[in-house]
Amino acid sequence: MYLRVLSNVFCVMILPIFLGCSGVDRCPEIEENTDQTGSDTSSGDTNTDPVTDPDTDPDTDPDTDPDTDPDTNPDPDPEPDFGITAVYAFGALNVINQNEIGPPLAGETGTINSNFQMILTQDDWDGLGDFENACWLTFEFDEGSATLDPGFVGPGKWAGWTVSGSETFKEQSPSCSNIYGDELSFLEHLKSSTFGVGAGPITPAMAETSEELFDGAGMDWVNDGLPYYFTQYVMLDFGELGGNLGWSPANQGIVYEVDQDNILVTDEDNYLVGVSIEDAEWIPDGYMYGTLFYGFAVN
Repeated sequence: MYLRVLSNVFCVMILPIFLGCSGVDRCPEIEENTDQTGSDTSSGDTNTDPVTDPDTDPDTDPDTDPDTDPDTNPDPDPEPDFGITAVYAFGALNVINQNEIGPPLAGETGTINSNFQMILTQDDWDGLGDFENACWLTFEFDEGSATLDPGFVGPGKWAGWTVSGSETFKEQSPSCSNIYGDELSFLEHLKSSTFGVGAGPITPAMAETSEELFDGAGMDWVNDGLPYYFTQYVMLDFGELGGNLGWSPANQGIVYEVDQDNILVTDEDNYLVGVSIEDAEWIPDGYMYGTLFYGFAVN
């Protein structure tokens, strides 16, 4: 396993997030932003029309070739329709007291839980809007489910938490049902394994790439980007495909301001307000929202 740059998704994510999100609930909550459960009718396989494939319609003709009829001889070991080639992961956490996971945020349409997303993709995946070629795993947790990891220490690291997947797994997207065999075992392992999410100052490599992207978009990285972005670390356990991968600087993120009533703060234009972390020695309180940057290749 190794980290690889996910530049296509990062380019899609970084500019809209920084330029501003309209709506307190909608922007930082990845479930609502991308609808990874597959209910978005613009993505993936959402056909609700009756099945008209003659192979699946009731057979009203005499069966003259039972040995080759797919209806009477189903393949006991179907070939996988989905080949996992990479895994991406990121989290969105409500941080309080600089080292604790807080309660769910209060939103206009309901509560916003701290959450963690794993995206299992195949070669044809075309970014976050492509649900047909991505299997999303969603985990939700609160202050009682995350444990501060005392091993997440050292230069460039603020705080990291570990979470039990088996206790916090919430749902998977429809494309996950196309995974079989050994890859299904890998999927089930990820759903029950322990994962981690942490934060630290932005790494030089991420800062360099981000500055190029900002410059290319005509934006001011030094004043409008650098003071707000941090590096989000993730820890995944790949089981038989690689074991515990350890803490990896996988994503960038922004900390959004949360008020005393546990509500995300917006400005006069209803944009979320980022918290400056320039020269921060520890992660500030707020909604720590990660955006994809690197992914883990599955060999």
